[in-house]
Amino acid sequence: MQGWTGIETPHGPVRAWRAEPAGPSKGAVLVIQEIFGVNAHIRSVADRLGDAGFVAIAPSLFDVVEHGVELDYSDDGIQRGRALVSALGTERAMDVLNAAAENSCEVRKPRFSRSTRRTRWKIHITITSRVKARSRPMTGDRTMNT
Repeated sequence: MQGWTGIETPHGPVRAWRAEPAGPSKGAVLVIQEIFGVNAHIRSVADRLGDAGFVAIAPSLFDVVEHGVELDYSDDGIQRGRALVSALGTERAMDVLNAAAENSCEVRKPRFSRSTRRTRWKIHITITSRVKARSRPMTGDRTMNT
């Protein structure tokens, strides 16, 4: 089963694309959007994870700033995405991810910590909007393990 669902966050409700396996779940995965929002590509990633036996949820992080954002893969889309990332901020993004993990992934409930950014799951977060804006390597791009 695939489709939009709602998640309550400290910053109000946000939408999330949720894909579930046909049979028993192997676990749960948070699919984190790029700067283009939860577009067709991100939904297809979640759908493929669902087909592979996982519960996959892709929260629409930009709903905190502007509801229903899906940007084109163009220069205008990149510029608007960068502006939305700046308006969203890391703390609010983490709040939405926490809410998605705690409220929508019944299989396993990861715990994120703002101070350590650690979780029981292995999660890779890349904020693509900052890659081109910096000439030095991005320090926020890391894999987190416990």
